[in-house]
Amino acid sequence: MLVKTRVPCHIPLFTKRGRERERERERHSGLQSTSSLAFYLLACLQLPTKKERGTNELLEAERKEASARDARHRLTVERLRRQVVELQVGLDVYVCVV
Repeated sequence: MLVKTRVPCHIPLFTKRGRERERERERHSGLQSTSSLAFYLLACLQLPTKKERGTNELLEAERKEASARDARHRLTVERLRRQVVELQVGLDVYVCVV
């Protein structure tokens, strides 16, 4: 017994226009994949070598060390400023009392 099946028309691939759109999309995606491949190859060429990575790691460590040193310096300066202000206030109070 032969059963007749209907092709679902709601699936765009089964219509003539759907097949044309699918071909166009495949053609366009082929161009995209070529351009994305070129982009990927260009990105790979810009990756650092082992030697450059080692240099970059040293520079990053030096930068972190300098940042920590600057933070310590800022805290010291702030602490000394507060001490100066406290001493000036204390001196003003001492002068007023005497």
